[in-house]
Amino acid sequence: MSTPILVIDDDRTISITLAALLKKLGLEDVLLCHDPIDALKLITSNPKHFKALFIDLHMPNLDGLELIHRLDKLDYQGGIIIFSGLDSKIVDFAEDVVKTTKLKLLGVCQKPIKTDLLAFLVKRIHYLRDKQLPSAPVIKKQELLEALKNNQLIPYFQPKIGKDFSSLLGVELLARLELDDHSKLLPERFLPVVSKFGLYSLFFESLLKATLEPYLNFLITHKVDCPLSINIFPKQLEDNAIYDTIKDSLDQFGYPPELLLLEITEQQALYTPNQLKNLNRLKILGVSLSLDDFGSGFTNISQLKKLPLDEVKLDMQMITGVANDPVLEIICRSTFAITQALNIPLIAEGVEDESDLQTLEKIGIDGYQGYLISKPKPLEEFIRWFTVWSSMSPDNHVQSGVEGN
Repeated sequence: MSTPILVIDDDRTISITLAALLKKLGLEDVLLCHDPIDALKLITSNPKHFKALFIDLHMPNLDGLELIHRLDKLDYQGGIIIFSGLDSKIVDFAEDVVKTTKLKLLGVCQKPIKTDLLAFLVKRIHYLRDKQLPSAPVIKKQELLEALKNNQLIPYFQPKIGKDFSSLLGVELLARLELDDHSKLLPERFLPVVSKFGLYSLFFESLLKATLEPYLNFLITHKVDCPLSINIFPKQLEDNAIYDTIKDSLDQFGYPPELLLLEITEQQALYTPNQLKNLNRLKILGVSLSLDDFGSGFTNISQLKKLPLDEVKLDMQMITGVANDPVLEIICRSTFAITQALNIPLIAEGVEDESDLQTLEKIGIDGYQGYLISKPKPLEEFIRWFTVWSSMSPDNHVQSGVEGN
């Protein structure tokens, strides 16, 4: 699939060199434009054509920041990469400005661009392109209700392993929905329906019903003692019934409260009295609490300190490319220092690249989750993975990435 790239720079020598490097890295469709006004006209004529723009900051007629401002008004959906020979403080400030827009900033770099950094940016361009591929539509409300009524919610399991690569810290539940034709839907096909129609309680009860008993059997059979992580919508915590829903399910299956870890996404802040009250009631019950997607949402350091957390999960976008991005590494190190000071384990989620994993190891992150370790699997496949993984030495875990069983 073609990935059209536009390089906007009045310096012809630098732009030609950049285009040659991009082609060596597999991006064949690279167009050069030396006048930012011409570039703006080109993008305006077809805002969806270019998958990424390399934009210089210091150009005649129209500087890079003003160009970016106008692209924001156009609702340009591709990626933006700032590259400049200006002082690093000016470039950093430009980055902060772009982050206030709706545009997708893929990276910022100084001239001349280093090849390893450019290779990292190309990866980000491909990742953005993949995310922009049209997704399948969500199912209808009635389809979801029927599927939940007929127990068609299928639990998938993804492990979290310790930094020693020999300990299983926990397992996250990632649901799939099986339709009558036996096709399995990913969460993006049905979770928007749960949210739109406020079906949180029904969905969560169905999830507990489908998962607690088989997972408990796994723990008993394999003599392991690690919590099951289940994502919970912050809006659910507004409802006082959430406590009874969870307690009744735990009692029904004889499931120990301390082996249930609720993951709350950072995309929505937790501030209301009811949310905090219900969180504390669940903590008193013995349930653990994890803050998911840290670094991508609303949580500040004050809230991180205030919430009764047992775990923090570093968002995938904060660790992807950390091996080649000094700024990301500083953020990861700083976050780790904070969670260490608060005595809260920090888990890196979405680990897919071995070089990133090696950098996270050097930082000392407490644990890892992601495709490099294992993809989410239905219970029988997960048990096969666990059997192979638990029989391997720590060295073999690292070398194999463990996936593939």
